Amino acid sequence: MPKSESYILLVEDSRADARIIFEILRNLNWKGEIEVLTNGSEVIPFLQKRAERFPRLIILDLLLPDISGHAVLKSLKTHQNYKNIPVLVQSGYNFKNQAEKCFKLGARWYIKKSFELDLMESEFEKVIKSLA
Repeated sequence: MPKSESYILLVEDSRADARIIFEILRNLNWKGEIEVLTNGSEVIPFLQKRAERFPRLIILDLLLPDISGHAVLKSLKTHQNYKNIPVLVQSGYNFKNQAEKCFKLGARWYIKKSFELDLMESEFEKVIKSLA
């Protein structure tokens, strides 16, 4: 089994949201790489190409241009090689059932996208600390 490396895989199609997440991770002193994919269909092929290194964390948006984040999450958690990679789902959806659905599919965390960056940073900080 490949080892978990100090990089985060961010699956996010919005450049603005990706910049916010980069900024939050920098503020939290994340020293590892951040790889970005903009389509959900790219996740499994990306992981297969980097088979010797798994990300420490996958940050997954739910609303992607090609397939849903739910479908990506299901693929990850049913794949023998990738089911143990921790996944944080972040979304603008503010429906309780969205978070519950993600947890049932195997997400470890669910963070609602917010204009309150301090709140988002606080939530991300909990996640990053738990990876240490």
